[in-house]
Amino acid sequence: MLLLMFIPVIGQAKTQFLSEKSILQAINQKNLLVQEAQTQISSSEQFYDMTRGVYDTVLSAELNYQKNKSERSNAIFGTENSSSQATLGVMQALPTGSQFQFNVVTTKETTNSAFASSPELFEERAELSFLQPLLKNGFGFQSRQQTAQAKENITASQWGFQSSIKKLSRDAGKLYWQWRLLTFTQTFEEQTAQLYSKILSQNKQKLVYGQKSDSDIAALQAQYDLARVSALNAQTQATPALASLLNIIQDQPDSLMDYKPVSVEPAPKFKSLSTESLTAKALEQHPEIQKLKSELKAQNIALALSKNSTLPRLDLKASLALNGIDSDYNTAVSDVGDGHPVWAGGILLSYPLQNRNAKASRDLEKIKESRLLLQLARLERDVEHQIESTVLNLKQAQKKLNLLSSALQSSQIVVDDEIEKYKQGRSDSDRVIQAQTNLLNVKKSQMQTLCDTHAMLLDLDYWTKDNSSLAEQPSKP
Repeated sequence: MLLLMFIPVIGQAKTQFLSEKSILQAINQKNLLVQEAQTQISSSEQFYDMTRGVYDTVLSAELNYQKNKSERSNAIFGTENSSSQATLGVMQALPTGSQFQFNVVTTKETTNSAFASSPELFEERAELSFLQPLLKNGFGFQSRQQTAQAKENITASQWGFQSSIKKLSRDAGKLYWQWRLLTFTQTFEEQTAQLYSKILSQNKQKLVYGQKSDSDIAALQAQYDLARVSALNAQTQATPALASLLNIIQDQPDSLMDYKPVSVEPAPKFKSLSTESLTAKALEQHPEIQKLKSELKAQNIALALSKNSTLPRLDLKASLALNGIDSDYNTAVSDVGDGHPVWAGGILLSYPLQNRNAKASRDLEKIKESRLLLQLARLERDVEHQIESTVLNLKQAQKKLNLLSSALQSSQIVVDDEIEKYKQGRSDSDRVIQAQTNLLNVKKSQMQTLCDTHAMLLDLDYWTKDNSSLAEQPSKP
């Protein structure tokens, strides 16, 4: 299919021809919409890393100091007592939802009481705690599903990126053929105007000898002027089409006049077009459809998460603590493993009675899922209809091109014959102009059909990603 690339013309420093290559490359490198789609992929990847952060190992440290004159069992009231405490801990969450917390707590107490058994007392404590969700986020359900949802969002972003490129490529291709049609129409009209100019000049000479009247000259002048107006109209319409095309590929020329189209190419010869196989291929691999499917998978996960959030919180808790106490710090540390364990276990239950927030969130996710299902069904139906109509129109276009090719040959023969008769005096200017007008109309019809054919092939390429196998591309000019 036509892909656009700029190739300098030999011998002309500024003029550039729009060719058949690498619009995809130009769009990838320059188009701002593609760059924006790339940032969406990066954003999704960062969000995935955020969901993985729940499994990060967390280190914590805390230092506290307290000084008071409170009464103690080993000191008289009014003495100064102080305590300092340092806590160092590490926490690790697992994909099963389990959370392990290990803390080492060092406490130092001092007093200035003369009746205290020891002015300093050290306590070293080692604590290990365990938490396991059983219902809400049971066994890490929410954490794992959030990570899976983030993966689907990355996939959806990647499909969206490919879809953006395909849309831009199709739009650029259609603009190219629109501009090409208008440019060649301008060329056809200018050629016709040149022929009318010659006939007008010859008839003005005949006017001198009384062989033509003023009205004859006026009619020929009108024909010439109309041909020039038609050429200018085509040029006027071609300029914004080219500007839009260059805007898509983000090219900034010094002048729009620097660009010219390549020469006329023969119509592509089609292989067999199967609506069923093309539709199946489009439904299987088109980025827009795959993007919606990925979004639907992510939404299914979101619905499962919202349903899980309606469950009560039921967590299993357990802990083990060992400690050592002595006036000497080293002794207190060595006494930690000598016994005196403290075991604890329990169950935590929490549930809001109305639970309106979680239930409303669940119902909202159901609505979002239904909306995506409807969008997917509508898109698949539209694809089927578009491919069916495009294939039918392509077959009709092939027949039209065959007929127009024959009509062009016949019209050219008539024009050449009338011009020769006109030179011999056996024909008049009206017959030449009529023959030239018929030739011009056939050329316009042929170019219009050719451009429409390539535009339809671009549509098939957009949906099936395989239009290169549907047409035998002509050689480069």
